[in-house]
Amino acid sequence: LDPYLAWRQSYYDISLDYALFGPQYGDQDNQANFSPEFIDGTVEYWNLFDAMLDAVRWALFREGYQDLDVLVGSVGWPSGYSILQPHIDGGTLIKAP
Repeated sequence: LDPYLAWRQSYYDISLDYALFGPQYGDQDNQANFSPEFIDGTVEYWNLFDAMLDAVRWALFREGYQDLDVLVGSVGWPSGYSILQPHIDGGTLIKAP
């Protein structure tokens, strides 16, 4: 799951803030001032990663793997670091607990 790559392939349809956990997406204290980027029925998606992960989990569920845990990891760094610099410096990346 790579929200950055999805954004690079569809930057005209997906906002960079949505792809990179921007300040308005997922800010539990400030959500009243914003609306989710995407709503699917009763499910609200505040960032692209959650939407992508949910798509994978539903696909697994439909194939009979509803009890399968999904682990996501990453190595390396995206190739376009220079264009991400303002967003990374702004603290938009999520740290693992």
